[in-house]
Amino acid sequence: DAVGIPTVLGRFGESKPKKITTKVSHSLGIKTIGIDGKTSYNTKVIYKDADRPAVGQGYFTTSVDFQSMIKIELLQGESELAEYAQQLGEPVIMTGIPPKPAHQAKIKITLKYDEEDLVHVEAIEEDSGENLSFTGQITSKDTEKEKKHVDQLEVR
Repeated sequence: DAVGIPTVLGRFGESKPKKITTKVSHSLGIKTIGIDGKTSYNTKVIYKDADRPAVGQGYFTTSVDFQSMIKIELLQGESELAEYAQQLGEPVIMTGIPPKPAHQAKIKITLKYDEEDLVHVEAIEEDSGENLSFTGQITSKDTEKEKKHVDQLEVR
């Protein structure tokens, strides 16, 4: 008689292997300006707890008449306000946008967050085909900085 440790087979028979997924720990977004021209927002493109690798996209536009460039700032965090989100890397300038009245340009921004903590950004102005691609990296320093900010918030 061999005596051993019992094996759990599951409710309906032998258990199936589980797929281990990595989740997005903080939402990723683009800094945008509000209609008032003053308030900056964290417009989320990839949301917290999405499976990685994750892809998200959104459409953005210019805020003033005949604007031919935009500054793209990648943000991380749950706050709707940009000032409380963590900026990732340095802002990148996209040029070559056809000058049009405010809110007429259509710029599709796609974020791809991979397993190596890299965020690949692609921005395409749809009428001209002008595009810009760059990569940002999320570091433990970025995550710790945001955690410290969250730890300082007081809930009432």
